[in-house]
Amino acid sequence: MQSILSADFYLFGLILLGSFVCSYSFLFTEKPVPNSIKFWVASALFAIAQFITSGYATQSSEIGFNFGLQAFAFSNSFYIISVVFQTLFCYSLLSNTPTKAVGVALVMTVLFSCQFFVTHYLGYISLAAFEVAFLVVILQFLQITFLRNSQRKNKSIPLNLLLIFTSVELIFACGRLAVVSWKLFASNADQLVVSFDDIPLSLILISTANMLFNVLSYQAMVGYWSERAVRAKVETSTENNNIRELLSERNKLIGSLSRVNKTAITGALSASIAHELNQPLGAIKLAIQLLKTLVDKNAVPPIAEKVMNDIENENQKASDLIKTLRAIFTDGGTEKKLVSLDNLIQSVLMLYKNKLQENHIQVDCSLSAPILINGNSVELHQVLINLINNSVDALVGIDNSERKLVIETSQNNQSLLFSISDNGPGVPARQIGTMFELIKDTKKSEGMGLGLWLVKFIVERHRGSISYRQSKFGGAQFDVVLPMSANEG
Repeated sequence: MQSILSADFYLFGLILLGSFVCSYSFLFTEKPVPNSIKFWVASALFAIAQFITSGYATQSSEIGFNFGLQAFAFSNSFYIISVVFQTLFCYSLLSNTPTKAVGVALVMTVLFSCQFFVTHYLGYISLAAFEVAFLVVILQFLQITFLRNSQRKNKSIPLNLLLIFTSVELIFACGRLAVVSWKLFASNADQLVVSFDDIPLSLILISTANMLFNVLSYQAMVGYWSERAVRAKVETSTENNNIRELLSERNKLIGSLSRVNKTAITGALSASIAHELNQPLGAIKLAIQLLKTLVDKNAVPPIAEKVMNDIENENQKASDLIKTLRAIFTDGGTEKKLVSLDNLIQSVLMLYKNKLQENHIQVDCSLSAPILINGNSVELHQVLINLINNSVDALVGIDNSERKLVIETSQNNQSLLFSISDNGPGVPARQIGTMFELIKDTKKSEGMGLGLWLVKFIVERHRGSISYRQSKFGGAQFDVVLPMSANEG
């Protein structure tokens, strides 16, 4: 019987140890680790220590029972500590456990263990056993109370099983308390237990059954955390799907805003575009009329050849302008290809040529970035148009006869740099912090309320950055940085 009981202790300890090792990987996936998991781990470790120590004590009593009793003193202390942590675990399911409450519980447990060792050492074995049984009944009654209250907030099958197993444990704990009470009060409490046979068989059977349901309670706790981990994974997957849907909707919204911005730019540049197209078309018309006159007069071929060259050149200008407009005002999607930022700047300035001349704006260009970057030409066109258009509109509104617009590009080993500055009024200090927000703008004309926000979005989509500062002329300056690493992908 003694060998069987010792084997049972070892077996239960190994089962609980296996459960602890197998569940360790997912118990600590949640950061920060909840107090309930910490309490479960502490309780499980002390329970394992209790089972192994009890098995050793039962086995050692064959050689010297008094030595075995000393080992049982440690075993019962480990058991009390594990039940205390199990109670804290049940309470933590209901609400957050205050640090002071945990500290008080641990101090009281240590004091009880010291008192228990003294009582046990003095030979009052029945009294010590009564103290342990009585305290376990109280703690397990508290566990059931906490679990029932937690059930109302959290519907969980493992939690229901834990409540059932703990209730059964409480029944056996009450049976154990009845046996040790009879041993204490109905017999000579000072009588020492001198052999294994002096332990009541009923107490052995009750303790064995109690151990079984104690192990099952820990399995139910593992089941609770497994269920919680699976539920969290499902919720995370659902949240990820929702985020993907939101991102898709955001991209659709940005596409719509981009098209609105293109429409606004079209209106702002329509007069300049018409003028720029009328110039080459008018020149072509005059050249054709001159060519007809020369043909009617049988003019010499060299003059006709010159006229034909003029027609070809003017036609090429109109064609280049139309290609530029088509690139800017059609939907280019997100396709990227090798483009020259310097060439993009020159093509945009060609659209503003007439407006710049009419408003006496001096343009200083210093383009020193010949490297081809891998970007979306349509989007980069929009960046340039928005920034140049903002500067032009700011300059038109001042009475300064020396209106200046400076555009510079440069490159180094890591980045391509672009800046545009002017000597206009700049951005008011109260608007600097919000100028890149959606529907925020430093001016109320031309329908460009989303221009700077869109510029920032496009630049960041190219893995770059944009910043604002006051220019050396006293106006506004925008600096755009595109990293070389982004240009390779």
